[in-house]
Amino acid sequence: MYESNATTDRERYVVKKNELIQRSKYILTAQEQKLLSLLISKIKPEDTELYVQEFDLRYICELFGIQVAGKNYKDLKDKLKAMRDKSFWITDPKTGKDSLCGWISSISISRSDMTVQVRLDPDLSPFLLQVKELYTMYKLKSVICLESKYAIRFYEILKSYSNIGEYTVELNDLRELLQIDGYSVYKDLREKVIDNSVLEINTKTDINVNYEPLRTGRSITHLKFTITKSKE
Repeated sequence: MYESNATTDRERYVVKKNELIQRSKYILTAQEQKLLSLLISKIKPEDTELYVQEFDLRYICELFGIQVAGKNYKDLKDKLKAMRDKSFWITDPKTGKDSLCGWISSISISRSDMTVQVRLDPDLSPFLLQVKELYTMYKLKSVICLESKYAIRFYEILKSYSNIGEYTVELNDLRELLQIDGYSVYKDLREKVIDNSVLEINTKTDINVNYEPLRTGRSITHLKFTITKSKE
């Protein structure tokens, strides 16, 4: 008999090394990022490798607040396949070397009981296993509630700097981190991506964010974010 753990699992922690958050350049949909966070939240502190994880589709549907129906089975398969096919670049801060990594190494689905087995890519092990320093930790519910793919990515980046309380980034670097295609004009970037993301983060998560544009000459070239703990 199926028993739900969705409410409890929303309280699980997602733990990543800051390098994975701050130095990786990728684009995933909002649902793909949520599924990834769910998989990472299942890693135990004592784990020495990234094991195969098994879960029930009904559980996933409940966790993400969607109806259990035939289309959702196909949607989940499509999302997992898309994640399996995607790769991303991460830069080593010591050497400046760029390495190409994947998210998921294997997927299998049982048609009889609709269980799904997924294993995260072993290349992610240094960033996810036995993390003891220079890491970011947040509850799964902090990203489950966000709707925009940019808001989720923004949240992780800003959360990783929350111990410092501020984060200054050059606009071109921000576009590259978030893999933003378009919005070359600052006004469009601000209205379509930044303001919407900040609004979602401030109303739905555990941090509060404000920002100000910084100029080089007459042009806006950087953004300075101030990050504080949300009053819940």
